[in-house]
Amino acid sequence: MCLLQLIDSDKRTTCDKLKGYIQGSLDFTLLRKMTFLLFCITGALQKFIVNCYVPHTVNWAIAAGVPRHLAVWALSTLSVATTSCRLLISLIADCKCVNRLVIYACGLFFAFLMCIPPLAFPGIIGSYCSVVLFGFHAGLCLQLFSSF
Repeated sequence: MCLLQLIDSDKRTTCDKLKGYIQGSLDFTLLRKMTFLLFCITGALQKFIVNCYVPHTVNWAIAAGVPRHLAVWALSTLSVATTSCRLLISLIADCKCVNRLVIYACGLFFAFLMCIPPLAFPGIIGSYCSVVLFGFHAGLCLQLFSSF
């Protein structure tokens, strides 16, 4: 059987080999597993959230009715929340009994929660609560990814 496969591989043309390589690299059967599919979706959404949220934080706070001199402090609040969460998670994540996937899931939960305060409390309170929750999300995810 193995000899037959070797003979068949010698008879294959370059086009057949190229077609096999393309089919192998575009194989999406792994996406049929629900856990991997959810991991890919959350990763894409997380990247979208980070790339859209951070550059526009001040503009969204201003649009929510926060004065500009207070809206610029939203990025400082974000940095403080991210740093404090990273310090706290670095103490927790080093324990052997802690499951890192649970911490990652908590970070994604904070990303979900950050959407609620601006809707429930328009103005400075909702904006700053959203910024702090996003800082927790960023701190959790950054700490987990940087500690490997």
